[in-house]
Amino acid sequence: MLQKASHLWITKDAKNNLQGKMSYKKWIGIFSILCALMLLHSRTSTQAASYKTWNVYGLSQGQKAGNTRFRFADGKLYVSRDGGEEKALSLAAGMASLGGKIVTNGNWIYYTTTEKYNDRAYSQGIMHRIKADGASKKKLMTIRIDSGEPVFELAGYYGGRLYYIQADEAAEISCPFYCFDLKNKKAKKVVKKDSGTVYQYGKYFFMNAATGNTFPRPFTIYNAKTGKANVFTKCGDIYFYKKGRIYYSELKRKPDGLYQAAVKRTDLDGKNKKTLARMSNIRYTFELTDWYVKYTDEVGKNHIKRF
Repeated sequence: MLQKASHLWITKDAKNNLQGKMSYKKWIGIFSILCALMLLHSRTSTQAASYKTWNVYGLSQGQKAGNTRFRFADGKLYVSRDGGEEKALSLAAGMASLGGKIVTNGNWIYYTTTEKYNDRAYSQGIMHRIKADGASKKKLMTIRIDSGEPVFELAGYYGGRLYYIQADEAAEISCPFYCFDLKNKKAKKVVKKDSGTVYQYGKYFFMNAATGNTFPRPFTIYNAKTGKANVFTKCGDIYFYKKGRIYYSELKRKPDGLYQAAVKRTDLDGKNKKTLARMSNIRYTFELTDWYVKYTDEVGKNHIKRF
């Protein structure tokens, strides 16, 4: 009896041991899967957020994307990876002109060039891709622009697509807004008009027609995730962005040449629109923040109005 009981005790102990090991392995497996999912999410989020859009001619002091530093000087882009020696990349060859902006995540660089064919009265625009080490250079898209003063410039990146503007005239830009899908290599017009000056804020692109001193003008926000555009004012003057909100002034012209003005605020998704201040008989507004506006009245005197 004692031997039998002892035998049974050992059997139960071994069984508990085995169950413990199985439970431990089960939790290790679940933990590993969760870690992998978290890492994948983290990498995906980082990848989506890591693309930066820079004005090429504003890179004289250098900027970093990931572990790569970029600097532009003497018509060349200088790239330094992981603190190493700079390498010069000549992005525009021959008679081609480099577009005003590049998009990069520190590994890949996207940019545009244009080349005029004066004898044929048109220009050619090319979208390029190159690795930061100078390898894998490739033409992604070639377009014809019927103008001797073309505009073909990147505006940003979101969700596997490059966004850009394309116009026939450099002087007065009021053009459509496009995207280029990096997977299927297809381009699509996403906003019909009134693009020109474009700034990206995450999934949103704020744009207004770059028409020099002509105002008022339409202000548009394009949501790259939903594919919807919102013309939130047709009377825009100047604007200011802070923490997901657009602060902007609207002008309404009077018969005497002066303006009635209002300062408003809206979220990037078009919600929570609010009027913050109103001014009468002004010439123009010249500075705007999230807590004041500066404007010039009918006799040329400058004022500041807080809200």
